[in-house]
Amino acid sequence: MAADWHRSEEDKIHKSPCVHNCSLVNGICSGCFRTPDECDRWHNADIEERKAILQRTEQRRRESQSS
Repeated sequence: MAADWHRSEEDKIHKSPCVHNCSLVNGICSGCFRTPDECDRWHNADIEERKAILQRTEQRRRESQSS
């Protein structure tokens, strides 16, 4: 079970969070919750930077749902 969770987390880090529903609202994509700069940097980002981007997108997603 733990191995499945680990694999799922690694898949998220390697796969782009883009959901092909791009629309900027206040400088944030309403589909994946990344900034344009984060989208541009994704493919060249190392694992630590990708984790940081994913953490920020999750925070933005939660904030958008609470407003």
